[in-house]
Amino acid sequence: MASLKSVYEDWLVAMLADGLDEKTVAWHKSLTGAFVETRPHLDVAEITVTDLRNYLAGQRKKNWKHTAGSKEKVKEGEGYAEWTFNGISRSLHKFFKWVAQEYGISNPMLNIKYPKQPKPDPTPVNLEDVIRIFQSLPDTDAGKRDGGIFGVMYDMPVRREDLVNIRMEHLDTEAWRLQLVKGKNGESRSLKVPLFAQTKINQWLAVREESEWLFYNLSTRGKLEPDGISQMIKRRKRRAGVKGSISSHRWRKGFAVEFILNGGDIATLSKIMGHKDVATTARYYLKFTQGQIEKSHEKYTPGKRLARVLKKRTPPTSGGE
Repeated sequence: MASLKSVYEDWLVAMLADGLDEKTVAWHKSLTGAFVETRPHLDVAEITVTDLRNYLAGQRKKNWKHTAGSKEKVKEGEGYAEWTFNGISRSLHKFFKWVAQEYGISNPMLNIKYPKQPKPDPTPVNLEDVIRIFQSLPDTDAGKRDGGIFGVMYDMPVRREDLVNIRMEHLDTEAWRLQLVKGKNGESRSLKVPLFAQTKINQWLAVREESEWLFYNLSTRGKLEPDGISQMIKRRKRRAGVKGSISSHRWRKGFAVEFILNGGDIATLSKIMGHKDVATTARYYLKFTQGQIEKSHEKYTPGKRLARVLKKRTPPTSGGE
């Protein structure tokens, strides 16, 4: 037959040939690649369901996570988050299904339960938490860089994966426009930089050193990685005394909710978010609390205007009908 590693490399090429996004292929590479490295020279036909079950069981208690080809230690006993573990399982299912079809062998993942896709957490970042984060930023180069990152994430709002790819040449400070070279849908788009984000970017530009990247690794002046953004958010969260999760994706959701609450329309919001379909914006981003719903209902109900009109037009009654 063929070695597991050579078959795995063929699979990566096949996914690209089939038109899968490079980021999706890289995601599968990081997850399935970790399994391949445990037995790269083994004949792929000799991989058994027991091998895979043992590997997956080990991932539930493993205290290492793989990041862009390297590994980083996590807290003892913490292991992988359920979302990450399910991703590993789904990627292995995809790989061995392809292997079975391509090479005509049995699929060793067939009797391993396929994990359900976790529902996205609908909770947006709380505005009060955002305020605490900004107020806690120190007056240092790191504080100004992180303030610029938070400003772009909350006021625009740019995805974490797109933010790390912004070069200085993509920012036009005359027209205050930001070019996102490759968004989630594989398309370039230009965004107007609002005043708050302008202010935070300017504060960073005043102290930043020479680098091709707008926001860079302060130690190397090289490119930031998405995981680096996540780690920075965690550090700033602890400093500000914020409880709960405030991941970069929750910042996007927080922007969406505040945009609508402040009177924005969903069609414009969808374009700002970079969505092709308004339904995506409504389904995954517009999650309101009951209090927010009631407050907006009271503020925007047509009954308020109707009451004003009737008050102006209804003549006073003088008794009787």
